[in-house]
Amino acid sequence: MLSILILSFLLLSNFPVSGLNSPVEEEWLGIYSGNTKVGYSHILVKDGEVYEETRLKMTVLGTTQDVVLKTSYTLNGYAIEKFDFSMTAGSVDLGAVGKRENGQLNIEVTSLSGKQKLLFPLEERVLASPLIFRWIVAQQPAVGQSYEVTVFDPTSVLTGVSPEDLKAKIAIEAKEKVKIPLGSFSTYRVKISFMGSSILSWITDKGEVIREEVSPPGFVYVKETVESIQEQALSEVDIIEKTAISSNVSLGDPKRLKSLTVSVDGLDSTEGLDLQDGRRQFFKGDLIEVRIEDLSSVKPYYLPYSGREYRTYMEPEPFIQSDSPEIRKVVRGILQEEKNPIVAVRKISKWVYEHVDKVPTVSLPNALDVLKTRKGDCNEHAILFAALSRAAGIPTEVIQGVVLLNDRFYYHAWNEVFVGDWVSVDSTLGQFPADASHIKFVEGGLKKSANLMKLIGRIKLEVRGAS
Repeated sequence: MLSILILSFLLLSNFPVSGLNSPVEEEWLGIYSGNTKVGYSHILVKDGEVYEETRLKMTVLGTTQDVVLKTSYTLNGYAIEKFDFSMTAGSVDLGAVGKRENGQLNIEVTSLSGKQKLLFPLEERVLASPLIFRWIVAQQPAVGQSYEVTVFDPTSVLTGVSPEDLKAKIAIEAKEKVKIPLGSFSTYRVKISFMGSSILSWITDKGEVIREEVSPPGFVYVKETVESIQEQALSEVDIIEKTAISSNVSLGDPKRLKSLTVSVDGLDSTEGLDLQDGRRQFFKGDLIEVRIEDLSSVKPYYLPYSGREYRTYMEPEPFIQSDSPEIRKVVRGILQEEKNPIVAVRKISKWVYEHVDKVPTVSLPNALDVLKTRKGDCNEHAILFAALSRAAGIPTEVIQGVVLLNDRFYYHAWNEVFVGDWVSVDSTLGQFPADASHIKFVEGGLKKSANLMKLIGRIKLEVRGAS
C-alpha cells in the first residue's frame, strides 16, 4: 500500500515532442518524514536516456529494510520507448522490462518464480516522470492553467489496473518564493492528483524540483547536493505505524467481536469505495456497522462452483495464478476429494496460516513467489489464498481495509469467498469468518489500491458500539 512509486511513468496524449537537446542534467532530492531523513531520489538525464534511483529506509513490523528502486528509460524525444525497472527490499528482487510496440506496452516481469509476460494497451505516447516538469515549463505555463494526463506507473500496471485508472490532473496553482537550506528560489506551485495521492511540487522555470510533498504517506522531497546526500545517514520510517488509526476505546481481544459500529470522520467522498455490501457490512451517514457472518445459515453448493453469477471471481489474474499447475497441485493435496466449499475454505485457510511465515515484505505480492518462499505479510497471505481458493473452484475476492490490533486500526488485506453466501476469511490471522473488527474499504485487491490511498492519513475512526 506504499505510494513511493507514484509518477514512475507519465502518459500524455497530443503533446509536442521536441527532443532532449540539453546537456547532462542531474538532480538529488532528500526524502523526509517529519524532520527525519529516510531516503533520497537521484535523477540523471543524459543523451536521450533517463536514469532514476530512489532509496528508502523502512521499518515494517519491527524489521528494517532498505528499499531500492531503479528505473532507466530509453526516449524518443520526451516519449518513452523502453524501460527497465527493478525493486529490491531484503530478500525481494523484482524486475520488469517494457517496450512500446503497435499501440501496446509489452512487459516481461521477472521474480523468484520465473518470468511472466503482460500486455498493457497504450495508444498515447509515454513520458518519463523525471521529465514531466521540464515538459510543463516548455508549454510556457501560467497560473490557472491545468492539464489532464494519464500517468503510467509500472507497479500499478503490474497489479492489473487499466489505463482509465491512471488518469491524473495537473494544476499550476501559483507563483511562490520557496526557501530551503540551499537558498531561496522563485517557483511555480504545481498540484498533481493521481491514484488517491495528492502531490504538491514547487518547480523553477527550468522544471527543476525544489520541494515536493506527497500525501499519503506524508513524505517531503527537498533539493540537496550530492555531498549532503552521501554524508548524511538515513533513519528508518515505520510506514505501518505511521498510517495506523488509534481507537478511541480499548476493546480487548478483537477475535471475540461479533459486531462493531464505528463513525468515520474525514471521508470526503465514497466514490470507488465498497463500504456497504448488505450482508456483513452496512453504511449510513457516517456510521459503518460490521456483523460477523453465521456459517450455520449458509447452504453450500458442491465444488466446483458451477453458477454463472460469480465465475469471474474464479479466473486467474496477474500474480493470482489460479490456473498454475503448481497451485492446482497444492490444492489437490489440501482438499483431497472434499466437495463442501465451507470445509474446503477452512482447510485452505488453515494451510496458508500454518505454511506461510508471518514476515514483513515490501514488494508486489505474487502467489507463485509466496508458494516458493512460504513468507509474507497480509498481502502475500491474501494473494496466495485467492489463488488456491479459485483453483479449488471457489469464487474468491481480495479485500482491503483495516483491522483492529492492540487498540489501533491497521491497514490490512484479507479475502471473501462465495460458499453459498459471501463470507470473510483471514488466513493471516487464521479466522473464518473474520472477526467484526475487519472493516472493508475496497473490494478488488491491489488493483484497487488507489481507492484506498485517498483514505490513508485522512480519516479517523471512532468506536460507537461493540459486542
